[in-house]
Amino acid sequence: MLMGGYWLSISIGPVQGFIAAARRTRDLWYGSWLLSEVSKAVARSLHEQGVSLIRPGIEDEDLKPDSDLNVANKILAYVPDHLRPADVFASAEQAGRDRLREEANQVLEKTRAFVNADLWEKQIDEFLEIYGAWVPGKKDDMESRRDVERLLDGRKALRDFSPGYGKERVPKSSLDARHESVLNPRSLSDKDLRRLDLMTGEQLDAIGFVKRLGQGRKQYPSIGRIAADPWLRAIAEKQPERLEALRRLAEQVPELPYLPWSQFKLFPYEATICYPSRLEEALSGSEHESLREQIKKLVSKAPAASPYMAVLNADGDRMGAAIDGLKDEDELRKLSEKLSEFAREAQNIIAKHYGALVYSGGDDVLAFVPLDRVLEAARDLHTRFSELLEQVVKGGQAPTLSIGIAVNHYREPLVDVLTRARQALDYAKKPDRNGLAFCLYKRSGGDLLVRFRWDEDPDKRLKTWLRLLGSDSVPMQAAYELNMLIGRYLPQDRGAPEDDGQRANREDDRASEDVNGWIREALRADAERLLKRKEIKDKGSLQTALELLFEGLEEPEDGSDKRKRDREWTEGFQRRVRMMLLAVQLLQVSRASDSM
Repeated sequence: MLMGGYWLSISIGPVQGFIAAARRTRDLWYGSWLLSEVSKAVARSLHEQGVSLIRPGIEDEDLKPDSDLNVANKILAYVPDHLRPADVFASAEQAGRDRLREEANQVLEKTRAFVNADLWEKQIDEFLEIYGAWVPGKKDDMESRRDVERLLDGRKALRDFSPGYGKERVPKSSLDARHESVLNPRSLSDKDLRRLDLMTGEQLDAIGFVKRLGQGRKQYPSIGRIAADPWLRAIAEKQPERLEALRRLAEQVPELPYLPWSQFKLFPYEATICYPSRLEEALSGSEHESLREQIKKLVSKAPAASPYMAVLNADGDRMGAAIDGLKDEDELRKLSEKLSEFAREAQNIIAKHYGALVYSGGDDVLAFVPLDRVLEAARDLHTRFSELLEQVVKGGQAPTLSIGIAVNHYREPLVDVLTRARQALDYAKKPDRNGLAFCLYKRSGGDLLVRFRWDEDPDKRLKTWLRLLGSDSVPMQAAYELNMLIGRYLPQDRGAPEDDGQRANREDDRASEDVNGWIREALRADAERLLKRKEIKDKGSLQTALELLFEGLEEPEDGSDKRKRDREWTEGFQRRVRMMLLAVQLLQVSRASDSM
């Protein structure tokens, strides 16, 4: 007779492809929300069957449908020996499929007259990929826990290869080209398109329609609304009567999306009318000419709203190693509880900084944040993550949070914006984790990538540069001249992410270069001379600029590793100058017009 029970691990998917298949931010948010709802239904079923939930570390009202809790797509549980794990898994899997079906049926009732119901049912039935694995073991047997994770990875690699059901001459979905559109081949009137929230010529599969029309068409802010938020807050502070006038005009714009989010209460509408270039889009037709002119006149009296915003992508570092270091199921549950707590708090942190959370599932976060608040949001997330996990993982082994920030123009395709956010996070994690990466993508000019470790206080340094350069205490041209100075001494790179092999090859190459003490000393002397030649009347600003460039860079001493230390100093100085350049370009895009 087995003395103990079973470790059970469940994976719910698809994940990346499903969530990223989006044309609008609303599609993106709803995909994340729906996957979390399915995961919650699976977890709730396990709990109701008498199974001990470990991940998520929640067993209360938070597991009810539509709760604020986000649940990740990996679930870990311990099954007591009086239950058959195969039966437990089958019931939990069905609960997840039923939750999807519940959401899908609500949308089908709105679209039945326009869709192929048989194809709809088939796509909904075959959409979810829910895999499970279980192994016998006691609660304190952490090796069995590792075994079940390895077994689940093997099960996922096998997959279920269902036969295809593609049909000739049936258009593919505009969101996911792997699936056929469920729209019946008929012409839709403008009224039908509005009812179905479709653009002319757009095709959707069943899941695409659920994304678009689920949750009663609950609105989610566009990245344009996020980009305009600093402008709206500035008007609210300096010219509140003008913002109130803009609100009254917004109420007259037909079908302008209303956003009942607390962080957008100053102007609870989409920002289409805040950009003169988009007024015709929001108010087409001669009948709206007067309203267009009123809005244009009101908006043009203030400096233009910047068209740039930030995507914040965060992920925990070395989580696997931290979990492997835990002694028993109780410690693992406490870690899961802290991750669930962080997932809840992340939503409040993003809202505090006027952003919109897409997803927070424990140790990962995706959010859209205004450009002027993204540094504070990143710091708050990093600090809170560390505080929570240090309560469980002791001895300085607590995981850290790497954060990638991608700055984009709001008219960029959403798929490109998300790809850049993933690249920024990859950059933040290399080569040694606990990083903050800023990747700025301008519509004109080259991209700029800068990466620092969090223990270098990059957010504080960058904010200091923004203050010095934004107030003209230090001329912006100095950043470009310092970068040119480096180019005279050292080969330049774009700062793009490297894999381990590329980095090793580059370091081997540089080890053979004549990057030694005289280059370091010459760079420092020339950089100081360059800044002192500038018209910096405030000696305090000059001193601060010099400290930002040089303070903390370790001065090499004589010895066998002096060449390595010289190289590290030089690379550190390059990164400091790149941060100065980043501050210049952030200031430029924050003042940019919509035409850029």
